[in-house]
Amino acid sequence: MRTSIVVVLAACSGCITNLGDVQLSDSGRYVLVGMAPPVGNCVNIGPVVGDTSIGASWTPAGEHVERAMRDGRNQTAARGGNFFQATAPMLKPTRNGGVVGATVVGVGFQCPQGTPEGDSYLAGIARADAARAESTKAEAAKVEPKPAPAAFDAPSSTNPVAIRNATKAKELAEHDPHVPTQARSPGDVQVVRDFPPRACSPVAELDQRGSDGSVVEVITAIRRTAAEKGANVVVIDPPEVAAPKVRVFARLYTCRR
Repeated sequence: MRTSIVVVLAACSGCITNLGDVQLSDSGRYVLVGMAPPVGNCVNIGPVVGDTSIGASWTPAGEHVERAMRDGRNQTAARGGNFFQATAPMLKPTRNGGVVGATVVGVGFQCPQGTPEGDSYLAGIARADAARAESTKAEAAKVEPKPAPAAFDAPSSTNPVAIRNATKAKELAEHDPHVPTQARSPGDVQVVRDFPPRACSPVAELDQRGSDGSVVEVITAIRRTAAEKGANVVVIDPPEVAAPKVRVFARLYTCRR
């Protein structure tokens, strides 16, 4: 009988250890964390508290802190932020000296595109979009996912976002409101994944590629080219990644403010 009890406890030890676990949400996983304020021109969205308090006392203190940090990132994302400035964590001790949870108090920020924090957040989402697109393509073909090719072919015609962007681009070309271009700096260029709801004139199309695996670097090059051509809005298709190669198809526009 004693042996049976030991076996049951051993089998359930993993369940007890995971008590109070906090998983990152789909949007929370891309929220950046720092002890110092963001360096970009970001909007303060108010205080954020990451908290967990129902963990097992034998769970390592570092794991309790990590769970509270994940909760803080989830709370920041739920309020529209993408950067969580955290303070030093506070542990929740028990009477016998164990720890059952932790709290991390901080401030949430919403950092726009063009800031280091905003671009990093965008790159994380872009990588996830590319992974989902590859997974959807593999599922539709009923085959196991294959490694991305070393070189890229023509822009994908099966990705729904790419199809939507191509259709909208054709409509704008047929009904061009003739918004004039003007000299700009890369910081004036807005990078979006959906066409803005205002009058825009097409400027050019770019098939930008990189070889260092960085989506952010490719998008930075697109912004620089757009500024040189006088465009102020860039509509990008989901990035295609075949590490270390990266490809982003973009359409440049001049839009009324």
